[in-house]
Amino acid sequence: ARGWLRRDQFADLAQGHLDRLSRDFGVTMLGVEIFGIDHIIAVAVSQAGGGFQLATQVGSRFPALISATGRCIAAFGGYPESQLEARFRTLRWEDPPGFDEWQQQVAQTREQGFGIDQGNYIAGVTVLAAPVWRLRGRPSHALVAIGLTSALTRAGLPEIQDALIASARSITQQMGGETPIRPRGQP
Repeated sequence: ARGWLRRDQFADLAQGHLDRLSRDFGVTMLGVEIFGIDHIIAVAVSQAGGGFQLATQVGSRFPALISATGRCIAAFGGYPESQLEARFRTLRWEDPPGFDEWQQQVAQTREQGFGIDQGNYIAGVTVLAAPVWRLRGRPSHALVAIGLTSALTRAGLPEIQDALIASARSITQQMGGETPIRPRGQP
C-alpha cells in the first residue's frame, strides 16, 4: 500500500515543496490525500532536521476532520453542517474545541485560505494546513506543517502560512485544479 501511495502524482509534485518548507522553517511536513470526511492518508513526508521531531510515515491514516486539515475539509468541502457535526462529535482531541468554536475556525479557514490548529489536537503543537485541488469542487489533498508552537512562532508563523499557501496553489495548478482561494490582498 505504501508503494502505491508513493506513486500518486500529488506525492511526486509535493515532495520538493515539503522538503523546502521543512528545511526552511524546521517543521515536519506532510502531503495528505483526502478521502471525504472519513479519513486522510499521508502520501508524502519530510522531517525537519532539528533535534526534536514530530514524525509520521507515508500510509499513516487520520480522521479527516481532525486538526487543521479538518478545518480545510469542512471549509471547502461543501458538506452539510449536520454531517460535519456528527463526525466532529466522534473526534478525539487533547484539548477539544466546542463545535461552535470549531465552526468559527472553519469560517476563518475559508477566509484566509488555510487552517490552523493551535494545541487542540496535540497540546503544545501547532498544525497548519493548506488545501490542494485536483479538479473543481472539494479539495483532493492538503499540505500540512507540524511543529511545536514555540518553534513555529520563532520561525515566523505568517511566513510559514504564506509559503504553505503558495506551495498548495502551485501544486493545484500543476495538477490542473482550480483553487477558490484568492491570494491575500486581492479582491
